[in-house]
Amino acid sequence: MARNIMLNHSIRLYGHFIQQQLPPSNYKEFSRWGIDEQNIYRSEYLQMSSLTQMCTMFTYLYHSAIADRQKWNILCESFGTMLIYQIYEVISDNISMGLGLAINPDYQQKNQLIRYFNTAMVESLDNGIIMLDHQRIKALSKNISLIEQHISLTRNQDLFDKYCAHKNIRLDTIEEPEIWVALYANIASCLDFINQIKQPSARTLIKNSVISRYTAINRLNNAEYTSINQLIQLQIDTMLVIPTLEYCINLWSEVYLDDQALRDDIAENPYLRQYITTATLLVRLLNDVGSILLQLSHQQIAQYFSQLLLESPPLKHEAWYDWFNRVASHPMFFRLHKDVVFNEVNILLYAIEPTMDPSTVIDQMIHNTQHAAQLYQATMALFEQQFGLLSQTSHYRIPLDIASRIVTFHQALYANDYTQPEGEYAV
Repeated sequence: MARNIMLNHSIRLYGHFIQQQLPPSNYKEFSRWGIDEQNIYRSEYLQMSSLTQMCTMFTYLYHSAIADRQKWNILCESFGTMLIYQIYEVISDNISMGLGLAINPDYQQKNQLIRYFNTAMVESLDNGIIMLDHQRIKALSKNISLIEQHISLTRNQDLFDKYCAHKNIRLDTIEEPEIWVALYANIASCLDFINQIKQPSARTLIKNSVISRYTAINRLNNAEYTSINQLIQLQIDTMLVIPTLEYCINLWSEVYLDDQALRDDIAENPYLRQYITTATLLVRLLNDVGSILLQLSHQQIAQYFSQLLLESPPLKHEAWYDWFNRVASHPMFFRLHKDVVFNEVNILLYAIEPTMDPSTVIDQMIHNTQHAAQLYQATMALFEQQFGLLSQTSHYRIPLDIASRIVTFHQALYANDYTQPEGEYAV
């Protein structure tokens, strides 16, 4: 099975990375236990790390390339380097939970931690070595729980309990896996990922896209936007979709194409880059809004949000976010509900403040959702037009297929609840 080939190559590289790159720590021991082939809970560990889901998604993206098993094996041998980096990106993203509205007691500490980490990542990429002050990152991450900072808290805690049982130690006698080690690993794995890209122009392009992600996150956390369109652009820049697609397409060309001129054209063609950017906008909108709301008319959007307020009115003195958490777990609102629950930035929360009353919040949500749906529908039309023009060039067809399939994958993914396997993290 194609996915298992990718997964097995990635597990091997992941185990080597843990052994060679992680400093001595509780986190390293927990990771070694998780990846150990003798561990009866290894499949759970791989699921919680998102490696299993990522292999599922990338096998789907490479659908047109997997028939040639010899070349597929060659591709998967290199591909694991990016997957290891994305494993640690999941952890960094989880640490950012709670930075939407300034309502959590640890908001300031988390903000400082993420800002420092992003700056260190950019400096590391610029210099080609890990630029991380261990003492500072330890101080900034103190008392932030790696176990609790997870979208599937109960399952993550259960996995750590199983680790403690295996070690025959009481949970309250062991320190949690250290966050700073995971952030160190994030930088180390990112450098590995960038350094193994062979094509010079592609390596520069992808590195710059990755750098843009971290600078954009800091700008987002500084609220450097004054319109919903500026927020959407920042949210696009914070995603890994652009460097991920650039890497997927570049690696495919390295393995499957013999003509260097064709490889260079794929790496440097501005119209292919525009297509990737369009795909990223669609994935961003799907991530924040969800597949269902984006397909509705303005009138339908207003109706569903207004109905929520009428059928489930807020309690007296209930904050709007507590009310929304309580009543909005309907499939229509899966993505927005998740981001309100975990207090994350979402384009549908533009211009909404913690102290607003629920009625005012609903009005703003309606306006934001109508804007997003209109943008999505227009962008889908553009996406199809770009595909039609670019697909006339034969060596663009598989790159186009890879980029288009990341959209269809997320259309299906984000129609599901994030608490279900069908709706869990992808990229």
